[in-house]
Formats: sequence, C-alpha cells, structure tokens
Amino acid sequence: MVHVDTFGVFTIRCDNAAKPIRLSGEANNLAAYLFAHPGSLFRRERLLDMFWGDLAERRARKAMSNALWQIRSQIELDDMAADGTRLECDTAHIALTLGPKDFVDWQDFSDKINTALESDQEFRALDQLDLALRLYKGDFLEHLNASWAVERRERLQALFVRGMAVKISTLARQRLFEEAIECVRSVLVVDPLRETMQRKLMRLHVLSGNRALAVKQYLSCADWLRREYEIEPMPATRSLFDRIRNGNVFSELEDEHRRLIE
Repeated sequence: MVHVDTFGVFTIRCDNAAKPIRLSGEANNLAAYLFAHPGSLFRRERLLDMFWGDLAERRARKAMSNALWQIRSQIELDDMAADGTRLECDTAHIALTLGPKDFVDWQDFSDKINTALESDQEFRALDQLDLALRLYKGDFLEHLNASWAVERRERLQALFVRGMAVKISTLARQRLFEEAIECVRSVLVVDPLRETMQRKLMRLHVLSGNRALAVKQYLSCADWLRREYEIEPMPATRSLFDRIRNGNVFSELEDEHRRLIE
C-alpha cells in the first residue's frame, strides 16, 4: 500500500512506514508527476523532454532509466501484482496505476470536497468538508514551479477556498463566529489578496462583538496592499471600513447576515 502526500512537502510512504522514502533529483519530480496523473499513459519522449530536455539524448535516456529504477525499487512496486501500485513501462510509454488501497491526498481531497458541495444536507456536507479540508496542509507540490504543477495548484487552491467559503457560511449561520473567523484566517494564509475574505473577517469580528479587531484587520490589510503592491483596498472594502468606523454598523450587519453566504 502506498500513501502519497502532495499538499505541502511531497512524500511517499509504503505500508504505513514511519519515514518517507527518498528519491533524488528528477526521480522525485517524475514520481510527483506520475502520482499527479495516475492511470495516464505518457510517451517516453514527452517525459524525456519535460524532465531531461537540457541533456543530450543518450544522457537523458540513461537519466530516465535511473529515475524509473529508483521509483520502482524505492516504492517496491510489483508490476505483476493485480491489486497494487504498478509502474508500467515499455519502449514507448510509461504509466503509473494505483491499487485500490493506495491513497493520494489530492484525489481524496477533490472527491470529498465535490461530494460535500453537491450535498443538500448541511450537517453532512460540513462533516465531509472537515474531512477534506484537513488534507490541505499546504500548496500542491510546493517544491515544483513547472507549469503543469502551477495549474493544478491553482485549481486545487480554488477548490479549497470554495470549500472553506461554504464552511464559513455554515458556521456563521449557526452563529459560531470564532470558528468561522479561524477558517477565514486559514483562507487568507493561502490567498491574502482575496478581499471578499478580508471583508468577511471584518464582518465576523463585528458580529462577534469586537469592532476594534475589525478596524485593525482593515488597517493591516490596507498597509500590506500598499507595501507589497502599491494599491489601495477595493471600494467595497473601504466602504465597509467606513461603516464600521462610524460605529453604527452592528444592527446593519445583523440585517445583512445572509451576505456571509455570498
């Protein structure tokens, strides 16, 4: 059985081993690519170009052979097993096939998030979201800057934010403001430029009875935007700040409570 973590630090563990296996250089990156695309059949020429395109052909093919040997030997793949992870190679193609007991976190995360978002039962959806969101321990394959990894990273990050938004709205409807605040902060760690979340955080501080923290949040956000990007907060964010600063916003936000699910 193989357990693969792609969120944050890329790790592979076999048979519940305490320590992850070690793959060197491009062998590690090739393994990451294959576990990001299980069941897909790739031409050797494509992988050679992706991972060893800067080498002469003979050296590139030797490097690929070494990488495949590392992956097969370190992960203890059994190409003859019917129900395990298999690395299938021929003279033209390469494919990694997962067994039914194998676990790859991005797959489980995507399945659970999508199931929760499609559920029409709020509490069941929240349970599913919690299970999924715990898997998101950092950006997808944070060590890779290849375009394919960046594209998948952005897609999974958007799914994380979408799932968090549903959880925040559910918690807010239940008036569990402190828990909702922690969830918003988790989103802002991943995507600090998302001003809709900045505004949610300001509203939640007010609704939890702490107008001073709402003001502090705006000032911190505005200072960061000016320092990092030389821009001002969006008009909607500035408008909310003005209403909070004027002190006549609590009853107004109570009336606007449903806006938290937008």
